[in-house]
Amino acid sequence: MVPALVLTLAGGVAAQSSAEDTELQSIAAIAAPVERLARLREFSTKHPESPLAVAVHFLSVAALLESKGTSPEIVDESRKLVAKADLNDQELFEFVVQVIFRVTEELVQRNEQLDGARALLKQFSDRLSPDPAFDQLRSILAVLDASVLSTQGKSADAVAALKIAVAKAPDSQMALIALAEEHRKLGQTDEAIDALIRAESAFEGKPSDGKLLRDLFQKRHGSLNGLDARLSASKAASIKRVAIDARRVEKPSPAWKLTDLGGAEISAASLKGQIVLLDFWATWCPPCRVELPEIQALHEAYGGKGVRVVAVNCEGIPDRVAWEKLVRTFVLEKKMTMTVVNDLDYAANQAFGIEAFPTVVIIDRAGTIRFVNQGYSSAVATILRAQIDSLHAEPIAPAK
Repeated sequence: MVPALVLTLAGGVAAQSSAEDTELQSIAAIAAPVERLARLREFSTKHPESPLAVAVHFLSVAALLESKGTSPEIVDESRKLVAKADLNDQELFEFVVQVIFRVTEELVQRNEQLDGARALLKQFSDRLSPDPAFDQLRSILAVLDASVLSTQGKSADAVAALKIAVAKAPDSQMALIALAEEHRKLGQTDEAIDALIRAESAFEGKPSDGKLLRDLFQKRHGSLNGLDARLSASKAASIKRVAIDARRVEKPSPAWKLTDLGGAEISAASLKGQIVLLDFWATWCPPCRVELPEIQALHEAYGGKGVRVVAVNCEGIPDRVAWEKLVRTFVLEKKMTMTVVNDLDYAANQAFGIEAFPTVVIIDRAGTIRFVNQGYSSAVATILRAQIDSLHAEPIAPAK
């Protein structure tokens, strides 16, 4: 951790020329954690209303961990940090999350102040926005809570916490594996098997040797018959949750009209009746370049089968001649045969509300946006194929 950055995020910019800022910078540079902690306490006593209080608490927690300070002190300083930190500041938020994880891990290892650890986790969780974007973090916090409960020997309560974790992140291998272990401790073999099957088949999950699952399944059922079928069904359900349900939208596609490299006009109206995949990209975008071969493969696989793949280039070059020269060269080098159009003035970009590159929008045959995929994923091919296939199976709703 860089102390200067912590100070800046905690208000050091506003106080950059102040004596307090200079003093705290010098304290943060002290190598010995015990001496650093003593000086931080002196600073707090001398400046009780300092705008740098968050930085003081952060540095105090770090010094306590480094010096093996007492568990009550660690909990106290951590809770003060969580109470005062501006969680709307993304960088400071990430630092606080690191503190929460590190402190919980330390207290579990010590087997001390475990109720304090749970109180800290709840305090931080209560401060989180209710936005579903934080569900993954809430799941991790619930897993941490379960680890504390497990250390206290409360496996039944740990199971309850882990069920919350799985509800927030149904395909979290970390939560599912921890849940299986707590079920195992309670002698709940069927439940442990169910959790391990979900963990093994989690979409985009890390592969394991599966030995524990096979051993439990063999012991419970006398053979491995039926295990593969359950894994396949679980995998299909996971793909549906991640690739389809979590990315599904339902709104009319805006009207758009762009020109391709050959000078032909391509528009929403001209493609109606087909499933349309729009890939918003630029040559200067590294993840776009990684994703483009997958988009080209989709064009080759689905072209002529009621699916139209259109690569919407958002280069930001206002001159059409210069754009054509750059993009045509790129397209030839990458052997791209899909339709490439120029969003010269970002009209389509704005109409679709594109916030990041790459973004892939999938529109159904009736002209309704059905899926939005923002950013690159290593599983992009599986995700997009699942989305297209789900629309292939749906008839067009009759006109009203």
